[in-house]
Amino acid sequence: PMLPRTVVLLLLLAASLSSSSSPPPPSSFRPSFSSSSSASLAFPRPSSQIYSDRAIRDLSPYVTSPVAKEGQTLCRRVSVTRPLLSAVIPVHRRCIAAAEGGNDREKGKDGIVGDDDNSGTDQETSNENDRPLQEIFDEGLSYGRDIRQQVLSRFTSPVINDRGLPLSDALVATSSSIIIAIVVLGLHIVRPSWLTSLDWVPAWKSLPYLLPTITHGSLLSLCWVLGSLAAEGYQFKAWAGREAVVATTGKAWAFAVALMIFGVQIGLAKEAVSRGVLPLIGEDEVLDMLAVSKYSEMVVDAVGVGIMVFFWRQYHMTQAPKPRR
Repeated sequence: PMLPRTVVLLLLLAASLSSSSSPPPPSSFRPSFSSSSSASLAFPRPSSQIYSDRAIRDLSPYVTSPVAKEGQTLCRRVSVTRPLLSAVIPVHRRCIAAAEGGNDREKGKDGIVGDDDNSGTDQETSNENDRPLQEIFDEGLSYGRDIRQQVLSRFTSPVINDRGLPLSDALVATSSSIIIAIVVLGLHIVRPSWLTSLDWVPAWKSLPYLLPTITHGSLLSLCWVLGSLAAEGYQFKAWAGREAVVATTGKAWAFAVALMIFGVQIGLAKEAVSRGVLPLIGEDEVLDMLAVSKYSEMVVDAVGVGIMVFFWRQYHMTQAPKPRR
């Protein structure tokens, strides 16, 4: 009785295997290659990479070197992008224009349109490439000057829609150093380098520390006001909403921190010159410890100014003047 049962199991297994086997793929899925030359190979191209054959035939005057043939093959095989082929094959600019023109002609509202929409693309591109280098250079130079003038105008001729806001920002930034001084002197912890007592001031409570604190706070306020000018933080759009306030405050704070870092670097370089060493890490142990101390103080100042001005700007948003309609 075991033999018939084994035969039945084998038959069932064979039937299941035959039913689960897939049919061979149809011929439409098999890539076909023509037997012509390498300049006109027929590659299987998906719909997003189809370019008109007329655009490729227009490249016949340019197929004069292996580089040009390689560029034509790339035009037929891959999605042509201007930065890619312009960097790899500079002599094949017309290939790029032809491929882009063919791609634009075959794409429309429903994905396919006529073949005559951008017939002048090749001529316009060739005219653009024939421009003299001096003209292109002058155009780039003019653009750079416009950008420089736009950046400098934020400081030389700023737009201030709330005239009291710069002074308010300066007072708030100065108050951050006063709060730090109160905490340090109250808790009797290590004082920062800028918090020193003046010998010629009467030793009455914390009065000898008042002027150094205000002086340090004025430097912080200067950094913040310059940062706010750079971020256009005194215009109506700076407090148009909560997101605008957060974005403007973040940009101004980043610029102010950059100015703080620049100031610390100048101070360290001056100290290194006075010691006769290079302003580099490892040149002088005392200078290294001074750099660690200065940057630690700068981090505390940056965090303090950022917190104070952030909450002040949030409150100012609810009380600030609105643009007239």
